[in-house]
Amino acid sequence: MDNKEFIYTFEPINACDGESFASFTLRHRFPAIIDNISHQFALDGQIKHGLEWIKSLVAGASVSEGLFCLGSDRDQWNEWAGTYRGLSWFEMPFYAAEAFLYRLILEKSGFFTTGIDPFHRQKARDIQQNLLLCHDMLSLIGNLEAQRDCRPLVRALLEISLWGNRSDLSQLTMNRDKPGNQSGEYIIIDHSEAIADLICRGLSRIDLILDNAGLELFSDLLLARELVHSGLVNEVTLHAKAYPTFVSDATLADIRFLLDTLRESAMPSLKDFADSIDSMLATTQMRVVADPFWNSPLHFYQMPSSLTHGLRLSDCLIFKGDANYRRLFGDRKLPVDIDPALLTGYLPATGVAIRTLKSEIVSGLPAALKATLDASDKEWMVNGKYGLLQVLRRSAGM
Repeated sequence: MDNKEFIYTFEPINACDGESFASFTLRHRFPAIIDNISHQFALDGQIKHGLEWIKSLVAGASVSEGLFCLGSDRDQWNEWAGTYRGLSWFEMPFYAAEAFLYRLILEKSGFFTTGIDPFHRQKARDIQQNLLLCHDMLSLIGNLEAQRDCRPLVRALLEISLWGNRSDLSQLTMNRDKPGNQSGEYIIIDHSEAIADLICRGLSRIDLILDNAGLELFSDLLLARELVHSGLVNEVTLHAKAYPTFVSDATLADIRFLLDTLRESAMPSLKDFADSIDSMLATTQMRVVADPFWNSPLHFYQMPSSLTHGLRLSDCLIFKGDANYRRLFGDRKLPVDIDPALLTGYLPATGVAIRTLKSEIVSGLPAALKATLDASDKEWMVNGKYGLLQVLRRSAGM
């Protein structure tokens, strides 16, 4: 049995269990996200009606054909929706339900006719409120750059990238503790030494599959820049979303907005950082690509060959964030102690996950530790308080 067939033996997560995080998301988080869009914009009546329609759709309707009317990829999205025709939004796989609903929000908010990102104001506010924190991150890393041993630098970069993942604007509440200043006890799976050892050998290329814009995007660009600047990696390829989704997921426009905001700040360190990123983007040292697959309701074992072929050229794939983690495993009900390598052998290169936990899925966690966490914090899987730096699998020779 190959990895894909093994994944299919586990039941997909859905929202049928009224006590589950998936159910909470559909019943409470999505209406709040839609209301937030309505409150931020002076919307005309048609757009307001369309957004309210999405809320009523989730509450009482089943999935039907012809959901999507706008966008060049609407036929593909309607084909995917047809797979779940007749199911309620609570019965269908949770990740697909979320992906469809965010795609509908773009349609009903006018994105495909105006190009206006309905989540931009939230993403912009996130980075504007955290400019001083970005400066502090640069200072922290600057103190480590001169050390002869590269591993402390790499481990610090990994932790900053990890705790930056708490900046998820789709969550109703977020822990805003300072990245890089966390207790190690909250990293419940910590393979940072193994990841640092791998990177410090020197790699030709790393691919970083991005998650959130704003503060997290800054932390990821910092990771990418330092790996190139230090000579540990020749090239970093960043994978962004083709258009907005999941409220705060990073797009090409978000990367440009972040760099422009840093350059306009009063802090020279942030301007210099933005200039250094642009210099790397002008060469082969760093590039950004935005394949529509990253927006799709599909999981990573369903990745098209055109994308897989490119990723085979990478020495290491770094998957950021909760949604990417879910897609690695098909967003299924897994035993927490299952070895992730049993399920991710389809990856075309060594895989690493950097993620704070915001959904009910994890792999490679000792059952005894799960019992301890269950007893001490009943929401440990979803509250973003805990994180992991996890090697998913190693390709041959790594």
